[in-house]
Amino acid sequence: MDLAEILAQLSMPRPNQSQALEETAKYIQALLKDWGIPYVVQIFPLHPYMQLIVGSTILLLAVLLFIFLLRKKSIAALIVAIVIPFLLIAEFELFIPVVSGIIQKAGQDIIIVNNVPNPVRELVFAAHFDSKTDFWDHIQRARIYAFIPVAVVLGLILAAFTLFSGRYAALKKKAVTAVVVSLAGLVVVYWGLVFVLKISMTERWTSAIAGLPSFSRRAKK
Repeated sequence: MDLAEILAQLSMPRPNQSQALEETAKYIQALLKDWGIPYVVQIFPLHPYMQLIVGSTILLLAVLLFIFLLRKKSIAALIVAIVIPFLLIAEFELFIPVVSGIIQKAGQDIIIVNNVPNPVRELVFAAHFDSKTDFWDHIQRARIYAFIPVAVVLGLILAAFTLFSGRYAALKKKAVTAVVVSLAGLVVVYWGLVFVLKISMTERWTSAIAGLPSFSRRAKK
């Protein structure tokens, strides 16, 4: 089997919750067997909808923050404002499935070991055989990552402001309330924008990948 035929099989969208990913894993294993290359399959817990679940939860929390600020529920707003960064850090930095763990399936790594007598050093090569088409993937997340601290801090400031606003008459003015509500709305729009960018980029990425198999076949001809 030549490279063009292999690309024709593999060049397709393969998000980690799809049947296409499972078929790709089976195809790679069958290919290795045909080539006589020994391999080991390592099973691990996979959270296939992590990006979508975490992103939806953050957006929902932002909406709740807006509602609590609008109704001047300062304690509830402060709790929600604290939960947002906690959830982000737990899921994406510490890899603790706080909400994404509600859906779990078995994932697999395909490991090939090449034993060399008296090796000078050990080399490890790794590659994904899933394609990056999920919500909140690292490529799309990187584009707005720099603004996440701003959104988090703004949410905390607004919640804290609402907590103290009832004690001072100057903070109860309609103009001040309008500014607070506007900034709270901006926080919601920001997290919503994440989804707009994700969907837009996912569609372009998926379309680009979908065109590769036909290109491979043309190249073969």
